Amino acid sequence: MSTIWPKSLPRHTDSEAEKKVYKALKMGLPKGWHAWHSLRLRDRKTGQPTETDFVIVDPSRPSILILEVKGGFVEVTGGQWYQNNHLMKQQPLNQAQGFCSKLIQRFKHKEISRPTIGCAVCFPDVLFEKNPSEDNLRGLVIGEMDLPYLEKVLPNVMAKAVPKPQPTSNERW
Repeated sequence: MSTIWPKSLPRHTDSEAEKKVYKALKMGLPKGWHAWHSLRLRDRKTGQPTETDFVIVDPSRPSILILEVKGGFVEVTGGQWYQNNHLMKQQPLNQAQGFCSKLIQRFKHKEISRPTIGCAVCFPDVLFEKNPSEDNLRGLVIGEMDLPYLEKVLPNVMAKAVPKPQPTSNERW
């Protein structure tokens, strides 16, 4: 059985893109997988909160995918990332990797053996015929056309983001 949290509605967000991805995950999360919308952590050193759009888990591998969602028109021009014609402060994959670092720190702090963690991005309002050719994004981008097929798309993205998952010695993760 697959589960998404919160179970009935996404956490409060003004992002229509996140709502769209939540709905797609609710309908198409692969069997046995779990997902959390808007997972939040507080940095142990600075006290600053950090958040990611989705955390998706495949317990059978075991592996975790951090999924950053960017809505609207997203493009890369001259090496710069734009969302709705505005320069982004940070590249979406880098944003996911920042949360990943905080999550790894949390596992260490709790002394829990962690599964392997990878990152990907989702542009639910962008139709494209082929994935971006930028090497660090190859196979790690989910677009609007993929949302109805997440049950098939997510395992491929997870395999690319976490190519060699390491078994955990602890069931608590």
